[in-house]
Formats: sequence, structure tokens, C-alpha cells
Amino acid sequence: MAPAVEDSSFVHQTRARVRSEQSLKEAKETKPILRYPTSGPFAVTLLQCDLERLKEGEYLNDTMIEFGLRYLLERIKQNNPSLVQQIHVFNTFFYHKLTESRDRSKTYEHLRKWTNKVNIFDKMYVVVPINEHLHWYMAIIVNPKAIINERPVSLAGSPIRRSSRTSTEDSAASGVSGSSGPQLGSCSVNHASEHGDKVGQNPSDFKEEQSYVMVLDSLGITHGPVKTALRDYLRLEARDKGHVRPDVDLKRLGDPLHVDVRVPDQPNFSDCGIYLLHYFDRFFSDPVLFTEISLAARRNSKTEVPIHDAWRSEEVTSKRTWWASIVTDLAKDYSS
Repeated sequence: MAPAVEDSSFVHQTRARVRSEQSLKEAKETKPILRYPTSGPFAVTLLQCDLERLKEGEYLNDTMIEFGLRYLLERIKQNNPSLVQQIHVFNTFFYHKLTESRDRSKTYEHLRKWTNKVNIFDKMYVVVPINEHLHWYMAIIVNPKAIINERPVSLAGSPIRRSSRTSTEDSAASGVSGSSGPQLGSCSVNHASEHGDKVGQNPSDFKEEQSYVMVLDSLGITHGPVKTALRDYLRLEARDKGHVRPDVDLKRLGDPLHVDVRVPDQPNFSDCGIYLLHYFDRFFSDPVLFTEISLAARRNSKTEVPIHDAWRSEEVTSKRTWWASIVTDLAKDYSS
């Protein structure tokens, strides 16, 4: 029996149809579905393929993280205008740029213009989303202006290191002077109203002369180098923007306290971005409370902090659906 001969015209048409369908699919995936906010220099453009990242098991990309942080920040702006003035959020490329080289002075040169229109030392909270080894986590610098304070020098000529432990006597600070935003340091940590449990009984652990680098990682990984990198950046930024003497020894400037924040863990390897956005949302629902919770937990691992209640860990399971609904609704408004 003679072998069947393929119809060359049929094969050609089939291949052309496949290429056409592939082109249409790619065009659809790369089609902008949303620009948020609709105007402004920090607007984020979402593509159809970005929306696909919200499906179960998918890893959020930098665009979805940027959008999520921008959306939550806009919501804070509407609900708490005074708080949003105290927050600065770096984009997802900031930390990568900062750590491209071990020579921090060299990498800072690529970043120094990023803050030409903002004084981060006027902020109470500086947010740094970080992606390393396909894993998202976040650092929040609390009270960055404390870095400007020069530390006293010991007889040996080295800056005196303050103890990271806080005592009851010297922890009753009266707040951050000169700040119109949220005041830390004057409250005792007892916010039982929202969570139904005591958060703590001690006076505030917050010190107005101390800055903090709080790291929130849903895998519970400790990131010591993050504190070092952000400390170096703050010191260089303080000198570059004229907040300290140009000839100051940067090592004499303040040294932030590294705090690994106790947060609910992710149950898989794909939800780190979802958890990052959830942490941001919860932290800024009451930043004074969550700062105190984090410091109290650092001081005493047996503190009466209802971690899962405070962070509402049960809500994370539905956040992909929630975000997909937000994007879909905004995309409809955008297209109309």
C-alpha cells in the first residue's frame, strides 16, 4: 500500500493557523489591561499576563508587587491621609541596585537621585520590597532620622554601641519630636480591643533615638545583610543630602537595630508575594501597634502576642481571589 501523501497546502494552512493563534495569544498576554493610578509618575501598567500570576501556585512578579503596594498605599491615602505622609515605598529594584556591588559608595551613586524629591528622614516608615533567590520579603525602616545622630566615641576611639535590650526606666520615650505623623514611644503595649488578647504589659520598647530595620519574611529566614546594606544606604543618603557634616565619619552615625518580625509562615513556595502584600496591609493598619508587637516579641519570645490573630493569617488564603477581583474591577473601569 502506497504511503499517504500529505497535502502541502493543508500543512501550510495548519502551520499558518497555529502561528496566527500563537500571535493572538501573545498579543493578548502583552496587552495593557490597567494603568494604576491612571495618572502620575508612579503609575503601574498591568498586562494580561500579569493577571495570570494571581492564579493558585503562580509566583507574583515585580509588576504585581508594585501594583499591590501602590494600591494599598492609595487606600491608606484615602483612609488616613496623615499616615500616608509618613510612608515612603521604594520600588522592587531598589534593593537589587543597592547590593549589586560590595562597594556601597559605588552602588549609592546609582540611587542618589531616586530621592531628589523626597526627604526620607522626614518619614517615619521606609518600605523596601526585596526579591532574592525567587523569594519575596520586605524590610521596613522605622524612624530613619535617628541614623543622623552621631554616637559618642569611647576612649579607644570607637563609637559606643548601645545595648539592643531596652530597660523599663529608659524606654518611656515621649514620641518622635518634630513629627506630625504617628507617635511611637509614649504608649504602653496594650491593644486588647482589636485582637481580644493582651499584647503586652511593659512600657514601650521603642526609643526615639534609635532607628530599626524590621524584616518580614514568610519563610522565617534571618537576613542580617539587609540591615547592614540599609544602614550603609541611610548613612550615605544623610551625608549626600546634607543632613550631617560632609566630613563626618559615617561609622559614627546611628546603627539601626535589626528586628526579625515574627509573622505567620507561608505553607508553600509560591505565596511569598501574597504574604508580602498582606504584611504591608496589616502593618499599616496600625503601624504603632505592629512596631510595638515586633519589638516586644524580640525582647521576649514568650510575650503574650497573638501573632496569628494580630496578622490575621487566616485571611491570606483568600487574598489571591481578592486581588484578582480588584484587578478585574479596575480593568473594567480602565477599558471604559
